[in-house]
Amino acid sequence: MMTYRYHGHSMSDPGTTYRNREEIAMTRSTRDPLEFVKRTLIDAGFADAEQLKETEKRIRKDVAAQVKLAKASPKPTVEPHLFEYVYS
Repeated sequence: MMTYRYHGHSMSDPGTTYRNREEIAMTRSTRDPLEFVKRTLIDAGFADAEQLKETEKRIRKDVAAQVKLAKASPKPTVEPHLFEYVYS
């Protein structure tokens, strides 16, 4: 198995009718790429769990701040460049 979809195909498909929650949890705990990198960093001695937790908190805070900034910013205009490099 190369990839795994944790959720159903759509909002009307919970994804639990053809697989159980235990399968999803097991796959997430053993195949999730982010968890794999975390385990690798810890096993190699590059970081401990607390350092990774603090880094993740800092990243989430930074992303939230950038999202807030983006939502408060004016929407970009397309007028000056709308028809540039359009050839027919």
